[in-house]
This record gives sequence, C-alpha cells and structure tokens, in this order.
Amino acid sequence: MAASDRPIFFAGSMLGAHRHVCAFFSSAKEEYETLLPFVRDGLKRGERAYHVCHSNDRDEHLEQLRNADVDVTEAQRKRQLEVATVEETYLRDGCFDKEEMLTLTQQRLKSGAGLGFPR
Repeated sequence: MAASDRPIFFAGSMLGAHRHVCAFFSSAKEEYETLLPFVRDGLKRGERAYHVCHSNDRDEHLEQLRNADVDVTEAQRKRQLEVATVEETYLRDGCFDKEEMLTLTQQRLKSGAGLGFPR
C-alpha cells in the first residue's frame, strides 16, 4: 500500500478519501493539540503542508511544529512545508478578495504535485 493510500487518523476518527478537516477550537492550545499530530503524520508520510497564519504568529507556529518533532528547516528546504502569512495570502492586495484567495489556494495546493508530493 502506498504511503498516500494508508488510513489517516484525525482526532480519533479515520478520514476517508477526501481528507479535508474543519474544526472549531476554544483556544490555541486546543487547536495545536488537535492539529499537530495530523500535520506531523502527513509530513512523515511524505505529504505537503500549506499553512496560513498571521505574521505576528508565524514564529510561534513554527516553534509549535518543532515541538511536535517536525524538522521545520528540512521540510521548508524540501518545499514540503510552506507557511505563508495573511499579508501574503488573504490580504496580498490590501483587502480580502474571495476569488483571488480561492485561486491562490488552489494554485498553492496543486503546486505540490509538480514538486513530487502525493498530496
């Protein structure tokens, strides 16, 4: 079984073929406790991760990934991990544009295949 075909577990459930996750959290701590194992496991499986965070939270986000045993430097070097800021994505033209954001997100997600990542 290829690594990308193996079951993926998230928050106590097995995800199906379409692996999109939406969740609500009451704190950053709860968010990281829930999402970090999912992100770490995906990176270990050779998948690509694209994250968007506020520029003032970027360093903390990278530190949280490091604390979850993610080799952030290596993942970024291989372009397996991309961490963009709100200013580079949602607000790159100075204001939010839904169509621009959808286009940008699709481009970033599809770019992984061109880099050799299964997802």
